[in-house]
Amino acid sequence: MFQVTNEEDSNGAVDGTVAKYGKLHIMYKKAGLRRSAGPKRAGHWQVLIEKLLSVHIVGGFRGAKHSARVMVPARQGSIIFSAIVASVLGGLGLPTYCASRLAIAGFCKSMAVDLGHFGIRVDCVSPYEFTPIISGFSNMNES
Repeated sequence: MFQVTNEEDSNGAVDGTVAKYGKLHIMYKKAGLRRSAGPKRAGHWQVLIEKLLSVHIVGGFRGAKHSARVMVPARQGSIIFSAIVASVLGGLGLPTYCASRLAIAGFCKSMAVDLGHFGIRVDCVSPYEFTPIISGFSNMNES
């Protein structure tokens, strides 16, 4: 199983792709956590934000780092991340989840400037979706 929070897994995914196909054109990062219920007390918020940032930001950084390692010499490639509209609208779900997804959008902007000089595009898509983690913590119903 591939774990985005594991350095060796991220490295291996890129190296395995290059070994099989000869190069890497696109890296799409959309990883997340499954949760059925929100934190029951304040101490859980700390644990949840650390897990979310580990998957969304640290995992994304590792995937981008290893992808850029092979894209920079080729001077081409596309790195795509997935955030959500709720991260910029606010109030549509669990605050820690929305904050971690908003961090992805900021991370992408900075990375786009850094890697654009090498012909690598970095984009972030932010769909308007109601995932279980959003709808489960929101007062809004899917309709």
